[in-house]
Amino acid sequence: MRGRPLLAALALFSSWLFGSSAGADPVQIDIRAAVPVPQRPQVTLKADEAVRDLSLTLSPGPAPKDQPGAENPETAQKRFSQRAMAPGQSATISLGTGMAGRTLWSGALSYLAGGKSWHQELHFDTVVTPALKVGYDREHLDLSKHYVEVQLSRPAGRAEISVVGEDGGQMGAAQVAFHGERPGTWLRIPWTEKAPGEVLKLDLKIYDQAGFPIHLQLFPWSVPVQHEEVNFPTASWEILPAERGKLDESHRRILQILARVKGKAEARLFVGGHTDTVGSDADNRVLSRNRARAIAGYFAQKGIGAPIFYAGSGEAVPRVQTEDNVDEPRNRRADYVLSVDLPRLPAGVSWQKLE
Repeated sequence: MRGRPLLAALALFSSWLFGSSAGADPVQIDIRAAVPVPQRPQVTLKADEAVRDLSLTLSPGPAPKDQPGAENPETAQKRFSQRAMAPGQSATISLGTGMAGRTLWSGALSYLAGGKSWHQELHFDTVVTPALKVGYDREHLDLSKHYVEVQLSRPAGRAEISVVGEDGGQMGAAQVAFHGERPGTWLRIPWTEKAPGEVLKLDLKIYDQAGFPIHLQLFPWSVPVQHEEVNFPTASWEILPAERGKLDESHRRILQILARVKGKAEARLFVGGHTDTVGSDADNRVLSRNRARAIAGYFAQKGIGAPIFYAGSGEAVPRVQTEDNVDEPRNRRADYVLSVDLPRLPAGVSWQKLE
């Protein structure tokens, strides 16, 4: 048992004590030991044969001080009795108040079955974890400066971070101590880079001041696909035969990039369309969306093995700033981006999944 958390160790002990010889005891015991606030841990008793005069007594006690929640154990004894239980009948007993904390329980179960008296000792611990939430947005991530910022819904204790690259190897890691910063404070978690490369995932474990953890995985991986622009006829989204070679080359590059993260992340392809300022903004949004959908459809027919999304931003994100009604070829373009998370779009524009 050395090195295991106390809860896990005792849960395994309880399993050995009450369930290793399946069917040997007339009453089987199942303990739901870890629950979130406001739920309560539970002990379920199930009779495998007729049982009489069943009695359960459990007394609470403090957990070791180094365990999260040890400062808030339950204090009220729990008693339960039942005159008779038929074969297959069960009874569930809730423990404690549902308040966050950790408790060691000791007690005994006794009953009559098969003309004999039965007595079983119980020793286990329970933990009720507090409601712990993490807030994050992409504006608080800087891969070049090697830090991410998050918010915690409870006073902050510490954090651990592991930075994983495309090859699955660790690119960086760190442990950060906090000082009980108030809920909602932006907590900076920097890391030391061990190796250069494209960051695939940030694996975070954040602890509140009481030592309760929450696990968060972020996937900042996003790779633009270099490509040659497809030329469409005026006011059209038809892909001409002479332009298909450009898309075939882009398709080849997309497959190469996807192969780098296969089995490590759920990457998606995003095709975003853009226009120049000739025509109305409403018409340009429709045109850019239809062209993006045509390109996305072409890639889907070729097959990429990943979900495809498209959107049309019209003239809202020009590559070259121009006056209205200016024919600027550099603004008539499409973006191909492979990413796990949704890339940002202008207000009023949303990604649509190609079905």
